[in-house]
Amino acid sequence: FEILRNKMSLPRMLLQRCPSCYSNFANFFCQFTCSPFQANFVKITEMLNNSKAIYNEAYISRVEYYITSKYAQQFFDSCKNVRTTTGDFVLSILCGTSIDNCTPERLFKYIGTYNKALNIPFTIDVIISSNNHLLSTTPYQKQNQRLLKPMNTTTFMCNQSSDLSDSPCSCVDCLSACTSSAPFPYLFQILRMYTSEDVDDIAVDIVPRSTKESVKFSRIQLEDYIINYCSKYGNFVARHPLIIFLLGLIPSLIASSGIGMIRLTTDPVELWSSPGSDAREQKEFFDNNFGPFYRTEQIIIVPKDQTFWEREDSSNFLKKVRIGPVFRKNFLRASFSLYKQILELNTTLDNDNNKRLVTLSDICFKPQWPQNPHCVVMSIFNYFQNNITKLDLEDDSTFNTFDYIDHLFDCLENPYQMSSKLQISCLGQFGGPVQPYVVLGDFEEPGKYETARGLVITLLVNNYKNNEENFKNKNSLALAWEKKFIKLLKTHKSEVFNVTFIAERSLEDEIARQSKSDAFTVFLSYMYYAKI
Repeated sequence: FEILRNKMSLPRMLLQRCPSCYSNFANFFCQFTCSPFQANFVKITEMLNNSKAIYNEAYISRVEYYITSKYAQQFFDSCKNVRTTTGDFVLSILCGTSIDNCTPERLFKYIGTYNKALNIPFTIDVIISSNNHLLSTTPYQKQNQRLLKPMNTTTFMCNQSSDLSDSPCSCVDCLSACTSSAPFPYLFQILRMYTSEDVDDIAVDIVPRSTKESVKFSRIQLEDYIINYCSKYGNFVARHPLIIFLLGLIPSLIASSGIGMIRLTTDPVELWSSPGSDAREQKEFFDNNFGPFYRTEQIIIVPKDQTFWEREDSSNFLKKVRIGPVFRKNFLRASFSLYKQILELNTTLDNDNNKRLVTLSDICFKPQWPQNPHCVVMSIFNYFQNNITKLDLEDDSTFNTFDYIDHLFDCLENPYQMSSKLQISCLGQFGGPVQPYVVLGDFEEPGKYETARGLVITLLVNNYKNNEENFKNKNSLALAWEKKFIKLLKTHKSEVFNVTFIAERSLEDEIARQSKSDAFTVFLSYMYYAKI
């Protein structure tokens, strides 16, 4: 069945506009191929030997396929008015001749002729007859004499639904599917005759011949009327340009006035997920039970000097350690300068004429509040508890001298370590661990953090549900701080590193910006067409 369906790809492409016709066509070959009663209407008439086969087996090269004249005519009628997308009749293709010369006999003869390009593997001689035929014993069928009963399976008229579709063919491909209640049944045919170059070539059988004969003279009158009207209109427009311009401008301004009242949806959740989707329902469940996920502000700092460097392993003088560019002290100091500006960033929020100073501490996530008032900031600098002076610490109390690199490597290996080789903790200032795969990026292979080429700083900001009464007051603080955060990073310049960043509001800001620019484009288009 799958093979047969694949072979029907070309007919399906031609006949898909009329499901009933395609169903009849497919069923014709389905009965021939798959019917359990195939022997009742198929007769083998020729077989050949395949010299290339391993066992030199014979194969069928010609058969006779008996169908009733009633079936043939109904099959033909269901497809005779079906057109291709280019406007040609499909039967002119399936018959191998023009539609005027196509008959049921020619149709079945053509589609049964051996044609490798059309997936017809051998010749099928379709015999149209309503009488039973006596089949004698042949070299190819060893049965006793029996009657052949022409195939007469169910066909679907073009104005009927089929087993492949609940809808019949359209009026364009099936005249009997056209409803008689159309208000102007001949309107389009008559208009087409008035505008066509050659009235006699138009296939409008439902228009009377007398109408066609009177069209040629009326068409000349119609053309003269159109020429005169267009000439007068053109003269009027040329003499009264201001009136014409205002007639177009005023309706355009009225139509564009609603732009000022447009409410733009900028929330990505509202834009890109259906309220009834599984993802949306699961998010609502999570938000209702655990609260919305944090607002995330993230900065990626990449040193401009991407060369690696080596140093002696403090535990093994004979071993060299290859270290990534982010561990250079000058880069860490320059990065910390920006990092400190972000931590100390503040802005003023004017809410209902009440000005309020907003800092990161007002909006950030503090898991150990009130015992620990510090924000969760995932940064390599939190291995030093955000104290840059610890970069200069050294410990030579043993035979080896340890410095900030040894401390960092200890923390990368075990972020929970309470005392590194520098005798300081790896835990962040907020009291929790800082995972290396969160604060470092672009390392050569998983777990090889010492080869990192970039730093990642992530700030977690509290988020609140949309349906809370104080949502505006609480999230407005974060929105104001994020606005200042974006402004700072957009204007920051450094000779040591490049900065890439994203704030929680960045996506919504971009959607709002593009939406507003689109509104202006729509307004300009109205003005342009008004001018035309």
